[in-house]
Amino acid sequence: MTNAAHDPATDANYGFANAPEPTQVNQAQAHVAAISAKLEATYGGQISGPGEFSQAFLNGDHTAAKILSRLLSTYHHAAEHVFLVGSTPWDIDAAMVAFGFSVGPFEMEDILGLDSIQTLLSPDQKPAAKPGIVSITTRMMELGKLGRKTGAGWYRYPGGGGKVDDPIVADLALEEAHFAGLSRSDYSALDIVERVLLALICEVDRLLETGFDGDEIDLLSIQALGFPRNRGGLTHFTASMNSPALHDRIKALEPENPTIWTPGIKLA
Repeated sequence: MTNAAHDPATDANYGFANAPEPTQVNQAQAHVAAISAKLEATYGGQISGPGEFSQAFLNGDHTAAKILSRLLSTYHHAAEHVFLVGSTPWDIDAAMVAFGFSVGPFEMEDILGLDSIQTLLSPDQKPAAKPGIVSITTRMMELGKLGRKTGAGWYRYPGGGGKVDDPIVADLALEEAHFAGLSRSDYSALDIVERVLLALICEVDRLLETGFDGDEIDLLSIQALGFPRNRGGLTHFTASMNSPALHDRIKALEPENPTIWTPGIKLA
């Protein structure tokens, strides 16, 4: 497997490495305020924060639950793949928090529980149904590492306290990459953020194609995934970016894992 090299010259086209301008922040905050008022009655109080959702909400037959399931699935697969071939859970979490997420994907999964993440994945999103997806989570669950509730997940929680990096988890990625015949890289923070965000942007493109509401996607990405409010949510953020540059970079990553990085119709 070859990993598409990142070209720093494209950063200005993405905005991944740059803080949003004050005008962009004002526009994003106004957007979030408007959609919050619009959608509060739909599922207000059922999401306390990233990884903290009511079971009734998750099991509900409504568009928000369907959107959340797909966003969580994509976030999970992208973060796990980046871990598998070029990083660690703690470095990925640190990179996403530095970008502006309120919590990283692996800490969020430890809060929710790895078994709950697997339950949330719809049948077509489970590793067995996703070509090219190698699941470290399955090994984690076999080892009883389900997150905070068991004292260990992607991190260890000695004595029920704060999270601690777990070298056993890092070794699992080395083993699984070897078994799958994957070569590993050493991704920078920007490489991590780029890969994870581009996967989410591809999923947003597919959600919009199938008629889901962009405002609902934005609010769920902020409240449930911890996407930075000052960037307005995933749909708002994507709309503010250079689409040709996004398309070119996604196409460059596609050979690495087309299940994760394939542009939808709007970005094609």
